[in-house]
Amino acid sequence: MGAPAPFPLFPRHGPFNPGRPCPPPPRTRTGPPRAPAPLPPQALHALLADLMAPVADWGRVVLTVANGLAELQSTLECARGVADGIDVWHLRGERHAAWLSERGIARIELVEPAAGNAEGDAAAVHLSWHDRLGRRIGRLMLPCPLGRDQGLLWLRQHGHARADACRRRLATAPMPLMLVPHPGFTRVDTLARGPAAAAWANAAMRHLDRAAELRLDLGSVGAAVHYTGTLGAALAVSDGYHATGPQCSLSLQARQATAVARVVDRDGVSGLQFDDASGGRLLLHPQGAGAADWFKAVAALASDLAQAPTDGADASTAPPGP
Repeated sequence: MGAPAPFPLFPRHGPFNPGRPCPPPPRTRTGPPRAPAPLPPQALHALLADLMAPVADWGRVVLTVANGLAELQSTLECARGVADGIDVWHLRGERHAAWLSERGIARIELVEPAAGNAEGDAAAVHLSWHDRLGRRIGRLMLPCPLGRDQGLLWLRQHGHARADACRRRLATAPMPLMLVPHPGFTRVDTLARGPAAAAWANAAMRHLDRAAELRLDLGSVGAAVHYTGTLGAALAVSDGYHATGPQCSLSLQARQATAVARVVDRDGVSGLQFDDASGGRLLLHPQGAGAADWFKAVAALASDLAQAPTDGADASTAPPGP
């Protein structure tokens, strides 16, 4: 009978057997626990005016509207809403006004937080509405806890209240281009069209914080928003610029500007009006002290940007200046 097999000096797995390395230790997640994902969007079948009727009871709300050039996020304190005819909902705040069309809305969705996720922006209830191509027209968020609870209860109860012929007729109607009512400019002079308009958009965003106050109007298909107030210095981001203020934030892609015009009010103060390819519009008009100097500074910078070499790129891709 042969000798017994020797006891192995090294384990088959482990740090003492270089031919067989230890398996990696199991990963342990550090940091705070992840918040539950929001529930899937719930389709609502009602008029936008019916859904937003008690908006004054919801406290602070955040309205987001965008066109092909810019996105405007407005924080409305104590918003008030009223129907403007049969197919427009008019929303007003202290420094904001919005006009939201009922026509062309093919889908309205309600997003609410999952159970156990009651904190933070991820938990905010929001309502979004879309056209027949699935493009989002607008979004209304309810960040206040009390308003969120009241709004969610209302939307659940009335989300399917009016799936009637009026709702279906408005859904199949063409969506209108909504523009903020004209403030009474005495002159509108075209400054540039095509790629040259991007230099003006870049210059305007870089001088945004130099205006003591701005009138800012955004018009798009299905919605229009007006804001009067301040915005801070714009930050250059990967696809354009982003600026924030106490009750508003503006994101802009300068290369999407197809035309720019100089607008002059009754006091002789000049501002800028930008258009995009889909008919959307953005107005930047300085108000208050130093308003006249703002346009001069923007015009000088736009001229420099238009003449600066950019290695074949247009002015919207040039590196941001000081």
